[in-house]
Parts: sequence; C-alpha cells; structure tokens
Amino acid sequence: MLENKLKKLGFDKNERLIYLALFELGRCRAREIIKHTGLVRNSVYTTLEDLVHRGLVSKILVRGVAEFAPTDPASILNELDEKRRLAQSAIVELKQKHLEPGREVVVLAGPRAMYDTFYPMLEELKAGEEYYVLGATYGPIAERNAQFFDEYHTARIKKGVIANLLVSHEAYFPLIERFMRLGDPHFKVSHVKKFISSTPQPFQINLYHGKTRMILYGQETMVFCFDRPGVYQGFKSYFDALWERA
Repeated sequence: MLENKLKKLGFDKNERLIYLALFELGRCRAREIIKHTGLVRNSVYTTLEDLVHRGLVSKILVRGVAEFAPTDPASILNELDEKRRLAQSAIVELKQKHLEPGREVVVLAGPRAMYDTFYPMLEELKAGEEYYVLGATYGPIAERNAQFFDEYHTARIKKGVIANLLVSHEAYFPLIERFMRLGDPHFKVSHVKKFISSTPQPFQINLYHGKTRMILYGQETMVFCFDRPGVYQGFKSYFDALWERA
C-alpha cells in the first residue's frame, strides 16, 4: 500500500494524508485539502509549509491566494540522497569519537572490519598526504580481498593520497602490477619497497595522522586501533629505519 511505503520513507501521518491528497486533487488551495483530509486548518498549513521546504510540494500565489501542487515524485530520492550524505558525514564523526585518544585500544572484527579501517583513513587524508604500510603480503589472504583492494586503491589513486608500502617479497610485483592497472603507471602516489624478510606476513600495520591500525588476517579479519602518539611514533621510527635499508 502506497501510504505504508511513505510511512517507511519517514512521512508522518499528516504528511502522508496531505501529500497523497495533492496527487488526487491536483493543484489546489489549502481549504480544499482541509475538506478532503478532515485535518484541522493549522495542521494542514504547517504540514504544507514543511513539504514545500523539503521540495516535495510547490507553492504559487494566484491573485494573492496560495495554491499547492506536488512536485516530481523523484524529489523523494533527492531528499534521501541528502540524508545519506548527512549520514555518511555523521558516521565519520562518530567513528572518530569511537576511536577517541582516551581509549587504549579498539578492536574491529567481522565482514566490515576492512572497510571500517581503510575508508575512514582515505576520508581523513587529503590529496598529497601520505600514509605508511608495514608488512603487506600476498597469497590466499590478498586474493580473498582482491576486489576490496582494487576498489580501495582506485579511489585512493583518484583522490591523490600517497601510499608508502613496505611489503613481503611475494607481494611486491603483484602490487606493482595492481597500481599500474588501476591508474598509477608512473607510481606518483604509490611507493613500494620490498620488506627485508621474505617470509609472508599474516598482518599489516597502517600508520597515518598519529594513528596506528594493526590488521591481522585470518579466517576472521581483526583490526587493533591505537590512537596514542607513542604507539604511532614507535612503529613509524621502525618503518623509517626499514624503508632506508630497503
């Protein structure tokens, strides 16, 4: 039923009655809507103004009297798109609060752990800013996440965020091929060096903006999130020493 669909889209009772009435009546005055819906005058006028403000209803003056009509129903999608943008912005801020410096460590696990680790990092870093990766590996782990990393690095390269990766030997050439394929053939924003150890690493550590994200790959990916400057600085010094020797 159409009214139930509007309810699920967030329309309250008065909004549903008045919005649907406008489709039945066509362009009309408020008094006609009052008669059609049985709602009191103040409720009708208040709801109409809200619907006009949301872009769902148009209002024109004819000889000084307001007449109302529904706009293109597709405007509902515009409203939902705006809510989605607001939700995404709120999620980023809430994640920052969740990972506030006062906490020793936050653990992420489950299907969204990778997304909730890499995309907030990409959101926070601006074009030209850098992050550092220690221990990226290849093999079954990387192959299982190939689509995720293709999509992530495509977005990263497009934004211009610089990745500095110290990787295991078996990961080096697959990563070089990936970055060339995804749009960084001259490695302007993708810098890769071989890790001294040739042993595959079942983890990687991301370092950026004083934050440390330790990712443990396995049957279930787990991410340990540290925001203490001392943790970051310790790993960053280790990274810098290895980078110079690589």
